[in-house]
Amino acid sequence: MAEALSLALDIFGLAAGAASITALVLAWAARRIMPPRRSGHFIGPCAAAIGFFAGYAIFPRDWAGFRPDHQQPWTWLPYLGLVTAIFAAAFPPSRRSQAWKFVLIVVAPIAAACLTPNWPVFGLTRERLQWVLVVYLLLVGVPLQYLPARVANKGLLAVMTAAAVLTAIASGAMVAIRFGQLAAIAAGALAGTWVAGLASKKRGGLPAHGAIPVFAVLVGGLAWIAAVEPEAPQLGLLAIPLAPLALWIIALMTRFSSEAPGGARRAS
Repeated sequence: MAEALSLALDIFGLAAGAASITALVLAWAARRIMPPRRSGHFIGPCAAAIGFFAGYAIFPRDWAGFRPDHQQPWTWLPYLGLVTAIFAAAFPPSRRSQAWKFVLIVVAPIAAACLTPNWPVFGLTRERLQWVLVVYLLLVGVPLQYLPARVANKGLLAVMTAAAVLTAIASGAMVAIRFGQLAAIAAGALAGTWVAGLASKKRGGLPAHGAIPVFAVLVGGLAWIAAVEPEAPQLGLLAIPLAPLALWIIALMTRFSSEAPGGARRAS
């Protein structure tokens, strides 16, 4: 128990707290400024990405530099988070336009080009690994985009935060503390955004769909880096960011169960 507590304290430290507070303040202030009738779709992804950047800035530069390096693929993450947030903010979710659902399809290949290691994993070359990562990131995020709005806005940010927390703990325990700390700042940024949404319920809350691409790139990307970094890859880590898909399955089952009685009544 003492070892587990010590591990948690090492992982969820000052950087995670800074990410959480930054995202919370930004999201809460933006929601207060925005008219209640506006959805504020851009607030969630931007707050989460900026919060991650703020937490990353606290790490020592000899390991977490601001100059991207393919030998240290995690150095791309702050910029990938910001780029993803910009794309997500540029395409508001609406019934008239479905362009926002293509954000992750555009961003995933960019992330794959940056986060794929130069060494072979399971005998796969870097080019093939890039396609594996593209498919993985799409699997993490795309199904969540089709969640009903009521389901997504009610609990998706909380579930994504929980998945990021589990990714941080597993990465720190199975691979290295620093990978856990990176995932912890992603968890902190998502947590701050989620709390800001709860505090802004009277003003319409925060739409959760916009944060999906940021979650997929940051948390999915971190799980990927931690999984392929060791000599013996820890592929089990890749399952954790997929956990929010349980909401999609529950929503699908709920839909079928609600339609079945109606169909029976119509038939009678």
